[in-house]
Amino acid sequence: QTIFEEPTATKYVKLSNGLSDLFITLKDFLVQQKVLEKSRIYDVLLSEALKEKKLRKLHAQHRKKMLKKFSTEKKIDLWSPFYQTQLYHDTYFRNGLKTGKKLYLLESGLQTLEDFYEGLRLKYAVEIINVQKVTGQKSTVIDVEKELQKIEKNKRKGSIINQFYSIVFRFLVYPNQKEADELQEFMNKNKALLFKDEQLIGIIHLINFLARQISSGVQGAEKQAFANYKFGLEEQLLIQDQVMDKTVYENIIDVACLCNDFSWAIEFIDNFKKYLPEELREDTYQLALASILFHSGKYKEVLKMLENLELADIFQNLRLRSLRLRTYCELNEIENIENECSTFRRFVKRSKLSSHAEDAALNFIFLLKKITNIDVDFQKLEIEINETEHLFCRSWLLKKIRGGFKGN
Repeated sequence: QTIFEEPTATKYVKLSNGLSDLFITLKDFLVQQKVLEKSRIYDVLLSEALKEKKLRKLHAQHRKKMLKKFSTEKKIDLWSPFYQTQLYHDTYFRNGLKTGKKLYLLESGLQTLEDFYEGLRLKYAVEIINVQKVTGQKSTVIDVEKELQKIEKNKRKGSIINQFYSIVFRFLVYPNQKEADELQEFMNKNKALLFKDEQLIGIIHLINFLARQISSGVQGAEKQAFANYKFGLEEQLLIQDQVMDKTVYENIIDVACLCNDFSWAIEFIDNFKKYLPEELREDTYQLALASILFHSGKYKEVLKMLENLELADIFQNLRLRSLRLRTYCELNEIENIENECSTFRRFVKRSKLSSHAEDAALNFIFLLKKITNIDVDFQKLEIEINETEHLFCRSWLLKKIRGGFKGN
């Protein structure tokens, strides 16, 4: 009210100064709110303030209260043991040279220090394994076999957070259904004790694994992936800074459609459209709607939707073209399949794609054309599809040949 009470040309300086003061006040307010939201930060800062003011009795009482709080706290994050170690250290070493200091403070401090180090070390080890898998880079810091032996020796010991990263490490080294089930079971059982950072790490690794299972035609993988996506949405893990990545949005639709939950899929694309990046929002939404129509068997409507849809994003264009090609295949329109394969292939060749993406698209076109061949041996083709490393729409291709393509 003070700033805008006289919005005239002569008040511009006052307005500028007022907005500057307002900005500073807002920053202070946001910091204060964050401190109040994080009880641990509040407790640590209060302890520091009492110490600086030399309020020894109040400081001692507050430390005692914090020690009790930390010892009974079940939900801890990666940094909790660090603050606990600091608290044990201050309580013991900053209590003067009085006799009768309690040994348990030193023992507890040493234990929480080891917990902190082990948790952070495991998290780094997990990320190193992940980066190696994604980029192909090699690390000489981590000895995988020694890590696995240590994890096996300390299985189900230590804090929840350390157990979590131990299980994730094993899962990344041995990405199989048994390890996936163990991680899934642990996360379900300890959902209330894991913070959002760990929950997000867990579901990302599970979903990536399940995506490969779905691609290979493993039954039930789509339901497990769907459950993880729903959990991620309920816990608001898949929206960062009020934005949902378009690939996540598209993958959720694909999994929901594989589970034949089309009404949920429609509700999802409507409710979460607002979280998509603005420049891609409408295109992503339209493409998602076309995908739902495709999986619902409404192929004529799909072609009508795609007819006037022009996409600037290369990967969305790949998605659109593969969707149109699959639709022609479902409608047994052999001539259109031939024309679309040629157009799709030229688009891939002139687009600046990664080698993996280009291979995946070209392999899809090549194998789909094989399906339409009159003399195709479906048994041999199934083996070829499964053995092709980079391939779009693998699960759909497998479904088509297992059902027997009607067009030939």
